Amino acid sequence: MSKALTVVGLIFTALLTGCAATVERGGLGTMSVSHAAKQNIAVEFDGSDKVLAHKDWPLLQSTWSQSLKTEAAAEGYDLLVVKQDPAPRPGVLLKVDVSTFRYITSGARYTVGSMTGNAWVNSKVEFIDMESGRRMGLRSYDTKSTAWEGVFSAMTEKQLEAISKRIIADIKAAK
Repeated sequence: MSKALTVVGLIFTALLTGCAATVERGGLGTMSVSHAAKQNIAVEFDGSDKVLAHKDWPLLQSTWSQSLKTEAAAEGYDLLVVKQDPAPRPGVLLKVDVSTFRYITSGARYTVGSMTGNAWVNSKVEFIDMESGRRMGLRSYDTKSTAWEGVFSAMTEKQLEAISKRIIADIKAAK
C-alpha cells in the first residue's frame, strides 16, 4: 500500500509541476560581447504588419519585456525597452522580430482545457553592438505548446520566460 501511495504521490507531483517550455534555437555560433556592453541591454520589438495588428501584441510585448528585465536583473544587467535605436554607447541592442505567435494564458488553459489549442512564439533576435552599430549575431528562438500536454502545458508566459532565459544566457556566454 505504501508503494502505491508513493507512486501516486510522485505522479501527482509531476502533474502539478507542469511541462517546461522548450526553446528551439537556431543561428548558433560564437558572439563577441565586451563585459561593459553586457551591462547595458536595450530591446526593441517588431514584427510583420499582421503581428503588429494582432489584438494580443501589446500583451506579448509587455509580458516579454518583463521576463527579459527579470532575467537581465538576475545577472546584474540593466535592460531598457526602446522604440528606436538608442544613442551610441557600450551595450547590446536586441532587435526582436516576431514572425508569428499565439498568446494563450494559463487561465484560459485551466478554464477551457485543451480546446484552447496551442500557444507558440516564433522569433528572430539580432544582437547589435550599440556603440558601433555592428551586428554581433542573429538567433532564432521558437517555442510551442501542444494541447496534448493538457492543462499543465507551458502557456505563453512560461514560453516567454524560457526564451528570455535563453537570450540572456547567450549574452552572458558571449566572450
